[in-house]
Amino acid sequence: MTPAPARAPRAGRCALALLLMAATVGWIGEGSTSAAAPAQLISAAPDGTPLGSADYLSSVSGDGNIVVFTAVPPFSAVFVGNVQVAVRDRAAGTTTTVPAPFLVDRTTNGVVSRDGCRVAFWGYFVGFNIGIFSIPARWSIYTWNRCTPAVAPTFVSNAAGILPLSTDPVGGLAISADGCYVAFTASNPSLGSRIAASQRCM
Repeated sequence: MTPAPARAPRAGRCALALLLMAATVGWIGEGSTSAAAPAQLISAAPDGTPLGSADYLSSVSGDGNIVVFTAVPPFSAVFVGNVQVAVRDRAAGTTTTVPAPFLVDRTTNGVVSRDGCRVAFWGYFVGFNIGIFSIPARWSIYTWNRCTPAVAPTFVSNAAGILPLSTDPVGGLAISADGCYVAFTASNPSLGSRIAASQRCM
């Protein structure tokens, strides 16, 4: 009777299986991309140094290039003034703020559309009074098309007029992929919460 062929030791068979699996999924060989990309500081000046501000409420475009966040004083030399929505272009290495609309002294809670072009944000309109004509102070929502920087931010909504004080807590914003729709939440102790959506593009 012919003897059965000798089998490789169990440890050797396991090692061979691991090598085959590694080669299949790309653990070894020229195409290996196992190393993770290093983290990048977003709240930074154009030269890469930290802004020196307290930053929060980040929003990122679909390709990861445009990051929008709120920067709170104290600022570096890049930002001077009140709370502002900042826009970081990672590819260009630039950090800017959204243009403040007329009679708006602070901006906050910015969100960016998936294409990275439109930014929606809250702005505090300080109001004015000229004789019998007046517009009260209030938090309002604006959108800005950063891909057409010559165009000023556009008024979207005054949050149903229920946030008249700079200290009123503004709610979150959501923007559609194309930037044409903005949804928001606002609340007032006497009126309760409001959720609304506004159409920006026609």
